[in-house]
Amino acid sequence: MAVGWQAAFWCGDTRAAEQALQRAAAARRSGNHRAEQESRTWLAVVLWDLPIPFDVVVGRTKRLLEAASGDPWDEAAILAPLAMAYGYAGRFAEARAANRRAQAIFTASGAKLDRARCALLAGQIELMAGDPAAAEQILWEVYEALRAMGENAIRSSIVTLLAQAAYAQGRFDQALQLTEEGEALAGAGDVYSQCRWRATRAKLLARRGQFDAAARLAEEAVTLVPATCECRNGPSSWWCRRRWRDWPGRSARPKPACAGRCSSTRTDGWWYWPSGPAPCSPA
Repeated sequence: MAVGWQAAFWCGDTRAAEQALQRAAAARRSGNHRAEQESRTWLAVVLWDLPIPFDVVVGRTKRLLEAASGDPWDEAAILAPLAMAYGYAGRFAEARAANRRAQAIFTASGAKLDRARCALLAGQIELMAGDPAAAEQILWEVYEALRAMGENAIRSSIVTLLAQAAYAQGRFDQALQLTEEGEALAGAGDVYSQCRWRATRAKLLARRGQFDAAARLAEEAVTLVPATCECRNGPSSWWCRRRWRDWPGRSARPKPACAGRCSSTRTDGWWYWPSGPAPCSPA
């Protein structure tokens, strides 16, 4: 019913967020419970990708969760993005608790793929928290389960996160192998995975002194982000483009335009805005 704009959203088109808001409002006015439920769930997903402070995202998503009270499936679908919003806001204990609650509901329902998606987000939360070892433990478990099922779409995202975790722990050869697997698994429209394997490999190439190749990969990651994207994906790719310059023999890493307004992490190469303004533009 909402497949078209969902596909656009996952490809990084945040105009889909506007469609979600309009759909949710229309559903409430019409009294269509199913449409309202679906819109509420996707609105929770869209919120954490909009250029608004994460404290605001948390508050709005919690209100959506309250509205879903009594419907376990609806609650779980909202708890997963709420966990990510908590993580981006630096509220990791709450992020882990929300994610565990969502996973428990999906496990009890026998929804293996939804549980796997939640586990993927749990790994991302640990990377945000600066604990790549914990992220790796979570991600390898779900990776093996998905491989046994013959599933590739979610596994491609997991592989690129595992590459980041391996890199953060100094296991560079393994990180390279994982970027190669991620490249092989990622679909052409999977912007998240396509950007992530390039970002990690660019850092690996830079570490080897292959600065031109690193720069080319980083620029590819930037161009993969659609012009319509106003979300967190864009800054992550700009960071990738800058990161390769961090090595001896290259000029100092340029100060980002958002310096003083954003927080950042080098664990997974993504910029985060705990409670700050909209994403910055590339410097």
